[in-house]
Amino acid sequence: MTPAASSQPLEPLAYTVADASRVARLGQTKIFELISTGRLASSKVGRKRLIHADSLRKLIAEGC
Repeated sequence: MTPAASSQPLEPLAYTVADASRVARLGQTKIFELISTGRLASSKVGRKRLIHADSLRKLIAEGC
């Protein structure tokens, strides 16, 4: 077994809006508001909006 294949869980790179809402304990409307104001980084993959995990962590650390 290589060190990269350890038993530690992988942290997500991105969250769906629903998952980001659940993890951050914020409503989906607030998540979309934070995206539109530029306080939360996101990308679209096809029709799906993905919230960048590092951006969500930074937002929570700084406080909404």
